[in-house]
Amino acid sequence: MAISLIPLFLFFCYSQSLHITSALNSDGTALLSLAQRWTFPPGFPFNWNASDSNPCSWFGIRCDDRTQSVTVFNLTGYGISGQLGPEFASLKRLVYLDLSNNYFSGSIPSELGNCTVLQHLDLSVNLFVQGIPITLSNLRNVSFFNLYGNSLNGTIPESLFSNPNLESVYLNDNQFSGNIPSNVGNATKLAKLWLGSNSLSGTVPPSLGNCSYLQDLVLKVNHLSGPLPQGLNNLLNLYYFDVSSNKLEGPFPFESGNCKNLEIFDASINSFNGGIPAAFGNCTRLTNFSAISCGLSGRLPPSLGQLINLKSLELTQNSLSGEIPPELGDCTSLISINMAENKLIGRIPPELGLLKNLRMLVLDTNNLTGEIPNAIFKIQNLLNVSLYGNKLSGRLPIEVTELRQLEDLLLFENQLTGDVPQGLGINASFVRIDLSGNKFTGLIPAKICFRNALQRLMLSRNSFQGSIPSEVGSCSSLTRLRLDGNNLTGVLPHFVKNPNLSFMNLSNNGFTGAIPLSLINLTNITAIYLFMNKLSGIIPPELGSLMYLKTLNLSHNGLEGNLPSQLENSRQLLQLDVSYNLLNGSIPSSLSSLQELEILVLSENRFAGEIPSFVFALNKLRNLQLGGNILSGTIPPTIGTNTGRSLGVLNLSSNRLMGEVGNLRALASLEVLDLSHNSLSGSLEVLDDLKALSFVSAVQEKVTHCAI
Repeated sequence: MAISLIPLFLFFCYSQSLHITSALNSDGTALLSLAQRWTFPPGFPFNWNASDSNPCSWFGIRCDDRTQSVTVFNLTGYGISGQLGPEFASLKRLVYLDLSNNYFSGSIPSELGNCTVLQHLDLSVNLFVQGIPITLSNLRNVSFFNLYGNSLNGTIPESLFSNPNLESVYLNDNQFSGNIPSNVGNATKLAKLWLGSNSLSGTVPPSLGNCSYLQDLVLKVNHLSGPLPQGLNNLLNLYYFDVSSNKLEGPFPFESGNCKNLEIFDASINSFNGGIPAAFGNCTRLTNFSAISCGLSGRLPPSLGQLINLKSLELTQNSLSGEIPPELGDCTSLISINMAENKLIGRIPPELGLLKNLRMLVLDTNNLTGEIPNAIFKIQNLLNVSLYGNKLSGRLPIEVTELRQLEDLLLFENQLTGDVPQGLGINASFVRIDLSGNKFTGLIPAKICFRNALQRLMLSRNSFQGSIPSEVGSCSSLTRLRLDGNNLTGVLPHFVKNPNLSFMNLSNNGFTGAIPLSLINLTNITAIYLFMNKLSGIIPPELGSLMYLKTLNLSHNGLEGNLPSQLENSRQLLQLDVSYNLLNGSIPSSLSSLQELEILVLSENRFAGEIPSFVFALNKLRNLQLGGNILSGTIPPTIGTNTGRSLGVLNLSSNRLMGEVGNLRALASLEVLDLSHNSLSGSLEVLDDLKALSFVSAVQEKVTHCAI
């Protein structure tokens, strides 16, 4: 937060002097001395006046009525900067100190340890550095100790936990290292212990089991290792447990089932062994259960069905096996299920259709089989269905068309068959539809982008027929379109102005007609794949206006005419492939401006004239294929000059080239070389020096001398 600051003296402009008068008591004097180190933001309601007899009416200060000693010092969240100082030693009756959410810096003053009646200490969310002063162990009455969100380092002093009154400790989001103090269990009244997001190492101390009042135990994002102590089973009041992102191992926690008050559980990103204990079903108040990527194996216990308050179940990236227990259908509070990337088998239980509050169903990347239960698509609150990467079969239930909140339908890489219901897209504002890699047939639903919210439409590698619905071309929300590998026919649709679409692959179909000029409306597109179709006509010169285009593949069509020189304007092009067409004319010299080009494939056309020398001056070119044309003349002497460092594939075969082969020695990265079916001459003995070369073809129509 950037704010302009006003030095303290502006608040005292009405005073004749900043000298402390004899009328002000010692606490007030200490506070004014502190404040001289600070800078306050504009508008701060500062009323600290040296002419007062005591500070009891000052902003942020409260006093004992009898002694006029400061008991409460609270300036939280005002954006004050500066450093604390030794003046705290004078505030001997201070009970409550809160300077959180400011910009205080430097070290925490050791003199704070003199405030021996202090009960509440909050210096969180500041810029303090160095360690916790050992003198703070003198604060035997502190119950609330919060230094969260600073840049404190060093070890956590054991003396901190010798305080019998300690109830809440927040040291998270600092840079503490070393072990958690072994005597942490001496703080028997401890209810909140937050040590997450530090660099703590070692094991979790067994003495924690003595903290019978503990409600929050947050140790996430450290380097803790070893097994969790059995004593954690004694923490019957535990409400929030988070040990995620450590290096813990051993059995999964709470195998005894003594967790009836537990509501939030996160053991993700560790290396536990074994499965989820059946006794976990006793944690009946649990609302959030997260165990992502933590080494779980074995079957899911049916007792999970007892977790009637569970809202989120996150078990992705483990090795869980067996079938999904139908008892999960009893967890009627569930909003999200994520069990992706496991080894689950069998059918999806139709009982999951009883989860009327469910919004996220993520079971992808398992070995699930059978049909998708119709009941799943009767859950009206569904937002995301992700079942890809399984072996699901059967048809897509027509009930999916009735869902109004569904945004993501991800069913790719399964064995689903039949027609996709034609009503898909009418009721729901889809964001992502991915049905790729199935066996769907029939037509693409005409209204699939009816609500103009669809960003990703991925239907590749199916057997869809017919033409692309015109609504797809007018879907201005699309960012990614893949219809490749189907049996689609007809002409390509008209594309409306769409600055969002960045990737389009319509290859491997049977499209006919011309490349639509409306492609220039896709102003931010980076990749166009139209290869393996039956397109005809010319390549529109206007495609050169696509300034962000990186890949253009129009190969294996029936395109004719010249290669447009206007493509020089697509300066970001990395790959240009127009091979296997009927293109003619010369290779335009204007393409020399494509300095980012890595792949240039013009083979199997009718290009004539000489090979322009610029192609061997494209510094990043890795793949150059000009074979199967009627190019003539000699190989340019620039071969192997600049490009030689990166060129891996060079195909000049089946042309009318003649003369010397030229200097090939500089092509140090060359792996494939095809000079065959020309009239070249010269020696190829130099190829012995090209260590990366794995394929050579140099058979000539007329050879004067050619030695390999």
